[in-house]
Formats: sequence, structure tokens, C-alpha cells
Amino acid sequence: MKSLLRHLGTLFLKIAKAAGLVRLKVFYQLLIVIGVMIVFLGFQAFSNDQIIITMQKTNQSVFADNAARSADVSQMKQDIAKLQTAYLLEVGDDSVGYSVTSIADRLTPFKWADKESQKNISDDLVLIQKLLNDTPTRVNFEQLRDIILQLSIQIGKIETNLNSSTMESLMKNDYFLRQSRAMGIIILTISALFSLLLGVVIVNSIAIPLKQVETAAKLVAVGDLSHNITAIGSPEILGVVAGLNQAINGLRELVSNINSQSEILFKASQELKSASSETGHSAAEVAK
Repeated sequence: MKSLLRHLGTLFLKIAKAAGLVRLKVFYQLLIVIGVMIVFLGFQAFSNDQIIITMQKTNQSVFADNAARSADVSQMKQDIAKLQTAYLLEVGDDSVGYSVTSIADRLTPFKWADKESQKNISDDLVLIQKLLNDTPTRVNFEQLRDIILQLSIQIGKIETNLNSSTMESLMKNDYFLRQSRAMGIIILTISALFSLLLGVVIVNSIAIPLKQVETAAKLVAVGDLSHNITAIGSPEILGVVAGLNQAINGLRELVSNINSQSEILFKASQELKSASSETGHSAAEVAK
């Protein structure tokens, strides 16, 4: 893992050097890091917002449709119960204030159901209509009860499908939540990695030139003025490097001038020594 991060850091540093990132001021480099974090966090917030909007639309659509369909199913159940009660009373020559025909006319297949369910319900309603056209008898009531039982079974299946669709909607919401969580983790990981690499670039743009400055200062301390510093980094660090190079060049010129003056003084002293020797020799000759 460390070798991978080191490799990525080296590669990113090369890219940053080629792009001129390390030559920016430290302030602007930090602004870039902050800007990258803001961009990634903004993208995460936008993606989460889109997921939430999708969940809301899905929930509103599914629950609205299921509520309307559940109302249709409940109404048909009530009509079937009324039909069965009214028919039984007609068999006993009693009256409930409404006719079985008016109830049967309200019974229609669900338009939103699947084709198979629509066909089964339609077939049962046709059988019910045929029985209603005959004279109400106990035998016909038994047949009506059997048909209504089959119809109730079909309605129960439809209710089960409605509940299943609601559960699927909830499962989709859970999927969207997991997707949002995974997307957030991915974005945060990429953001952290990218910021870490930018941090490595910023640190290297400061640390590497400072290390070179430290090495040059130690060489100057032992009297080695033969090396100038060549560094790539932020303008602040390059200013320090340029100042140190200027100081080294100044010391080099100063030492060079001192050496030149020392040679001149050495030659002058040699000439004075020769002249003094000749003067002494001449004085000795005169004394003789």
C-alpha cells in the first residue's frame, strides 16, 4: 500500500511539475486543494439530491397508484357482498332497497390489472350476469356463491400483487439509499486521495528546495562555495533559494577578491624583501 501511494505521489508530482502547479504560490496551491474538495463535496451533494428526488417521485407515483387501486378493490368487495346479500333476500322474497342488477352493473374488471386477471374477472362477471337474469332460487344462489368465491380469490391475488408492488417500491428505496451511501463513500475516497496527492505536491514543493538550501548552507559553513542551488518550487521558496544563491555568489566574489589582494600583497612583500636585501647589500659595500 505504501509503495502504491509512493508511486502515485511520484507520478502526480511529475504531472504537477509539467502543469506548473508546483510553481504557484503556496496560497494558490492551498486554494486549489480547497477548490477540489468543494467540487467533490458539491458533486456528492448534487448526486444525493438527485437520488432523493428520484425516491420521492417513485414513492408518490407508486403510493398514489396503489391507493387508487386499493380503493377500487375495496369498492368491488363491498359491491360483491351487497350483491350476495341482495340476491339471498330476493330468494326469500325480501327487499333491501336496491336491486342486484344495479349492483352488478357497477362490477367491471380492473383496467389496471394484468390481462389474465382481467379475463378471469370478466368471465366470472359474465356468469354472475347470467344467474341474475334467471329467477332467484336457492340453487342459483349456491352457484352465485361459488362464482363469488372464485371472484374473491382473483381479487385476493390482485391485492397480493398490490402489496408486492408496494414492497418492491420500498426495496427500491433501500437500493437507492445503498447507492447513495456507496456513491458518497466513493466520492469521499477520491476526494481524500486527490487532496492527499495535492498535499504531497505542496509539501514537496516546499520540503525539497528547503532540503537543498540546508545542504548548501552546510557547505557554506565548511567553506565550500562552489555549489549553487537549482530548485523548482513555489515563488516563496524560489525567492529564498535566489537570495541564498546571491549570498553564495557574493561570498565567492569576496573570497576571490581577497585571494587576488593576497597575491598582490604577497608579490609586493616579495619585492620589498628583495629591495631591502639589495639596500643592505649596498650599505655593506659602502661601509667597506
